[in-house]
Amino acid sequence: MPRIIHDKNKCIGCMACHAICSTFFVPDEDGKVALVKNGVKALYKDGVASIEVDKLDCAEDAANACPTGAIKVEK
Repeated sequence: MPRIIHDKNKCIGCMACHAICSTFFVPDEDGKVALVKNGVKALYKDGVASIEVDKLDCAEDAANACPTGAIKVEK
């Protein structure tokens, strides 16, 4: 099953991923984005969260647009 990984330690809050893929990336109270699945924020441990998804949809485009490499996609 595909997985999306988000590292808030690398995130600069540019919101490019949110603009491209609001399905999985939403603004968070810290000025960065949070990874979500079905509208529920993923659990972050040491600044990193991951979710398994049925379809990557726009997540690959969001990962490619991230200027810091904070988003990884595993197929």
